[in-house]
Amino acid sequence: MKHNGVSLIEVLVAMTLVLCLLTGAAELLGQAIHIQRFALERLALASLAAAKIEELKPLPFENPGYETGIDHIPLDGGKGKIACLEWQTENTTPDLKKITLRIYLLNRPEQGLAAALLVSRHLGF
Repeated sequence: MKHNGVSLIEVLVAMTLVLCLLTGAAELLGQAIHIQRFALERLALASLAAAKIEELKPLPFENPGYETGIDHIPLDGGKGKIACLEWQTENTTPDLKKITLRIYLLNRPEQGLAAALLVSRHLGF
């Protein structure tokens, strides 16, 4: 006996396989979007930290701008994400200051970035 078509079972098996492949692809796409958003936030935070370091570098050694402080900076044009930039100054020697910067999103302080800047009286930076 010769069959000229496909049975209902074959169609169901094929549809199940296609559905499994599409589900996996959709989940992969969702993860990629999440990772991209996270990477863009980290890039924005790193850029803000670098800008603060560049702001502090040209200051004279005894400038009060090196004192410990905190800034709240809106991200995304003020759409609700706010970065918190903290810096602490430590006099390691009479001629050397260590400035530690920490930047993070207010809603996720555990996922922040940190950087350090050493300022020397004799070297001028």
